[in-house]
Amino acid sequence: MAANFWKSSHCTQWLLDPSVSPFYKHDLEEFTPIELAKIHSEYASIIQRIGSSIRLQCPRRVVATAIVYFKRFYKRNSLTSYNPDLVAPTCLYFACKVEEFLVSAQQVVQACDEVLAKWKETELLSCELLLLDELRHGSIVFHPYSCLDEYIVDLAADCVKEEARVVLNDAFRTDVVLFYPPYMIALASIYSAAVLKKKDDVIDRVLGRASEEAEVERIVLRLSEYYEIYPLLQQMSLSSLKEKFYKMQI
Repeated sequence: MAANFWKSSHCTQWLLDPSVSPFYKHDLEEFTPIELAKIHSEYASIIQRIGSSIRLQCPRRVVATAIVYFKRFYKRNSLTSYNPDLVAPTCLYFACKVEEFLVSAQQVVQACDEVLAKWKETELLSCELLLLDELRHGSIVFHPYSCLDEYIVDLAADCVKEEARVVLNDAFRTDVVLFYPPYMIALASIYSAAVLKKKDDVIDRVLGRASEEAEVERIVLRLSEYYEIYPLLQQMSLSSLKEKFYKMQI
């Protein structure tokens, strides 16, 4: 992990206490935890779909940054107050700026039109100002991808490389990106992949490398909980949940 992570706003402002819910208090009163997990997982997928569209073709780091922005925004705001169909593409647009991937608001609106709904550029730009204010100018996001590649080599874990990358991508559908440093998430992804492939030697090397073994195991537990409820999430309808919070906005 680069030394400047520990002095960044990601570390000093946006690493939340894992004992605190990742969801806004009001949303916990209106939705079940599983419903909220479904909503956040689906919008991570939606951001991915918009970002990977032919019109944008955003790099992985841009999409990952946008997903983190979305989670940060709704940690401080209710789904019933701000339409996530607009906030999601706005997060992607702002992430493109921060990560220096040049796209226009018009391109994002057009790509969004193919996935979500029609928006005007002015609506996207207005929402961007709101997003910037809510992030408290803490727009820097460090990601675990480079850490993962380094650990795969250092831990001789090439045998679980592909599985670890899948787990890491899935981690962005969960709340772990709000609570833990990127290097821990990378180690937990390798650990989870090693468990899946029954590579005990890799597990031992991960735990031997992790100075915060208990924290890594907590991340693994959170990821395992996500996989346990995944079949249930697949059965749930995002449309019905969206109708629920649209009614609350009236």
